[in-house]
Amino acid sequence: MIRSGDTSAAAEARQLEAWQQMTPEERLRVAADMSDAVRRLVEAGVRSRHPNATASELQALVAEALLGPELGAVVRHRHEGRIG
Repeated sequence: MIRSGDTSAAAEARQLEAWQQMTPEERLRVAADMSDAVRRLVEAGVRSRHPNATASELQALVAEALLGPELGAVVRHRHEGRIG
């Protein structure tokens, strides 16, 4: 396991133990919640850097930030095809 640079070994051990005690459903819920949190943080960052972007532009920029430029371009192209 890769250690985090900002978390003590003891804290990481407690976190690992907590995850191991969770059911698969609980771990999936936690992972989905973390994914949602990351998306909200990315959206907030994109909005702060592009305050005048339209909803479509924001969606494309968020996709690019989350998926990378190649997959983000695919999302942008497909989205523009639906609204164009």
